[in-house]
Amino acid sequence: MTCLSTLNYDKNNSIINMFTEGTGMKILVQELDANNRFQHSDDLASHPAIVSEKFIVIYAVPNWKYFEIDELTMIGTTVSVRTGSQKFAYENEQRNNVIATEIESLTLDYELRTYDFIRTILADVLRQREAFKTRFDN
Repeated sequence: MTCLSTLNYDKNNSIINMFTEGTGMKILVQELDANNRFQHSDDLASHPAIVSEKFIVIYAVPNWKYFEIDELTMIGTTVSVRTGSQKFAYENEQRNNVIATEIESLTLDYELRTYDFIRTILADVLRQREAFKTRFDN
């Protein structure tokens, strides 16, 4: 698994922005360059070579933060993400420098509001998922 994202809908059946607190999640593999900056497909500036990858969850309320994932589980209708001991956040609004700080591990829970068969499939995938290994591990 390299990516998992969810969307939720309001009572008018309109998509709620996933970065509104409590409405969704985005889990993905993110590449880091030689300056410890995340690579983004929409960045046009050239980057030093990619040297690392992390399996992260994005938490963007009230501002963008990224947490490396230590554990990813599902119980009932809730996906639970236990983070590592680092938080990655942008230094400024231009998003041109990511700074890592040490934190206590967090648990972020996301309720899935979807069809039962989708939850069943996802629970099975998460149960069988192996630990993330970056392409750069020796």
